[in-house]
Amino acid sequence: MNNAGTEATGPIADAADAVFDELVATNLRGLLFCLKHEIAAMRTRGGGSIVNMSSVTSDITAVPANGLYAATKGGVNALTKAAAVEVAKDNISVNSLAFAAIDIPGDMIWRFSTARGSRPSSSSPCSRSAEWVGPRSSSRPCGTSARTTPAT
Repeated sequence: MNNAGTEATGPIADAADAVFDELVATNLRGLLFCLKHEIAAMRTRGGGSIVNMSSVTSDITAVPANGLYAATKGGVNALTKAAAVEVAKDNISVNSLAFAAIDIPGDMIWRFSTARGSRPSSSSPCSRSAEWVGPRSSSRPCGTSARTTPAT
């Protein structure tokens, strides 16, 4: 499970180079280093499974003031898919999970709602706990991203 990551918020037009460099260093370069070592170890053991944490704020959707983070998480999805195709022959599966932040003041749901002139409430579907939607297990590498949806 590769779950290291960082986030920085703000408009793309106001982004500092150093902020973007830090996001890329943590969210993409960090993932690359993990993948390299995990793949090498799994090849010697005859296979395995790798799960990368992504975000719905990636190539799946967009949230105001979160474009740089979204770009790096879109990169996570691209690396996941590429790695899955490359190592399938080695009996290694590589997948990503794209979770959403739910019911945390200041998270992406709150920022999106506030930008639209509202705020989530405890009765809002976006404020309820999330459940994972997707295959519970897989016997073949697929390089896909699962997503979370609000519980009903």
